[in-house]
Amino acid sequence: MIKMRAQTFFLSACLLMLLSLQYKLWFMEGGIIPCLQLKSAIATKEQANQVLLARNNRLSEEIKAWKTGSTLIESHARYELGMIKNSEVFYRIVK
Repeated sequence: MIKMRAQTFFLSACLLMLLSLQYKLWFMEGGIIPCLQLKSAIATKEQANQVLLARNNRLSEEIKAWKTGSTLIESHARYELGMIKNSEVFYRIVK
């Protein structure tokens, strides 16, 4: 009878310890679920960084074009600001 109780107590203690360790493994800081959540967050941030990097590269190219090309400045002045050269005549057609 005493041997049976000791075995039951020992088995219950082992089971309790196993459940405690499993809880720590899955849910505590550094466990499997928080690790998976961090990996997902990292993947999302890396994707956002790629979008921003592409935007930065596009803007860098546009800055280089503005600094080196006078044709870009001229076309911007003509189409967006309505400027003309001294030798040109401006005609406005109203419908």
